[in-house]
Amino acid sequence: MNLLSRDGGRHVFHLTERDRDALRLLLRIADSLGRGPARLTRRPDEPLPEDAPADFPAGMAGIHADRLASAAGWLEDPARCIPGKGGFGLTLQPTETEDLLRAVNSAKVGAWEALGCPDFELGEGPDLKPQNLHAIVALELAGPFLLALLEALDGTD
Repeated sequence: MNLLSRDGGRHVFHLTERDRDALRLLLRIADSLGRGPARLTRRPDEPLPEDAPADFPAGMAGIHADRLASAAGWLEDPARCIPGKGGFGLTLQPTETEDLLRAVNSAKVGAWEALGCPDFELGEGPDLKPQNLHAIVALELAGPFLLALLEALDGTD
């Protein structure tokens, strides 16, 4: 996935067929991990602030599910993902690029959590077992997509 241009407030990415398939798979894995939206804090047992609405977690889960569904839909929309030489041109508004970034990041974090939160800097690795295959694949696939999306959003090429 490469940023081709920033045209009229839109991001236009080039995706090969392989990129498109990998992104589809990554979004499906993110959905299957059932992670939901990011927590407000790093501590999983930390309660919500007292002034948070009672339906806040459910509302965030709905936004997360909508974000994954929207991102998957963009890859199938012939007006957004246009076949061309060597792949596809995917056109997104900056807010949609952010939503795709959040969906891909959710897949990566969900995969990391599913693998037991290994500390790679300390040399810990994921437990290589057949039941971890989807999480390992998601962890590996997410990096290049995150990089391309971050570059598009921060204005560098």
